[in-house]
Amino acid sequence: MTDDDMTGTESAFLRAPRIESTPRWSQNFHPTGILAGIFLLALSVWNIEGAVAGAGRTHFASAIGAVSIGLVFGLAGIVSFRTAGLRYLTLSQRISSTHHPEHGEGIVVRGGLTTHMLFGIMLFVGGCACVVTAIVEFSGSNDTLLPYGRDNRAGAVITLICGCVLLTVAGVFAILRKPTTLAIYTSGIHRQVRSRKHRRLEATEHFIPWEKISGISATDLVVETGTREVRNPLIEIQTNTVLPMEMRIPQDSDRTLAIVCQLLVAEPNTLLFLLERLYRNPTQREELRKAGAVRLLRPPSLVERLRATRTQKPAR
Repeated sequence: MTDDDMTGTESAFLRAPRIESTPRWSQNFHPTGILAGIFLLALSVWNIEGAVAGAGRTHFASAIGAVSIGLVFGLAGIVSFRTAGLRYLTLSQRISSTHHPEHGEGIVVRGGLTTHMLFGIMLFVGGCACVVTAIVEFSGSNDTLLPYGRDNRAGAVITLICGCVLLTVAGVFAILRKPTTLAIYTSGIHRQVRSRKHRRLEATEHFIPWEKISGISATDLVVETGTREVRNPLIEIQTNTVLPMEMRIPQDSDRTLAIVCQLLVAEPNTLLFLLERLYRNPTQREELRKAGAVRLLRPPSLVERLRATRTQKPAR
């Protein structure tokens, strides 16, 4: 089959199921989260529409503050939708084909707007909204963004303090974020993680040829929140060689390269399925050379994932 034929008829590999019969990580759906998201988006539209409609009659800073508050509600609505199960709906545009002079043809999976990043942006916008609200109150204009009974200097001081705290936490989120890129080549797997060191973003890169991989497994990255455990998908690539210390991230070990799925735009089960299949079937790595290879990471429909979660117990 030629590359031209790929546009009309997918190969047997591309027609294969995109997800194992038993998904490693379940796709849960929470209707209450959807309702909360709709409510928050409605509040966002209401705030922004009111700010735009009254922009000519109110203090300029008041309009900016109202828009900022609306954006906070909007971002909170998006986070609510994602945590409720509405994520990985289509093949992301940040997954693309690539060519490397040494590693050959492949697919690049980049990072995207993760829930943590959206939360950090929401904190930043919320902090800006608090600061602008305090400035409006201190300016002595007739406009105010504070609730009735709190529209005084004491309320403005408290709001300003809250804004500074939110901006500080948002800054911590920005410093601790680790943009990750995963490339799957015909010759192996390449991972790049950028982290801030000495006020600069430095890249930690590692390439593992397929012949040096001894196994691929899936587990959970457990994060303690104080009240409960949050489990995030983690793919472990076992190798025959020891990873140099300067190339490791905290989730790595001597002979294990970790892929933190929540930092990537690919649906975790689909990514795991593709990596395992290419590892076990060397001849199928040639599919990465063909046009439309990015469709190998096209996620199953949301309905299909929800049905798989309901009918089969995920392996833990």
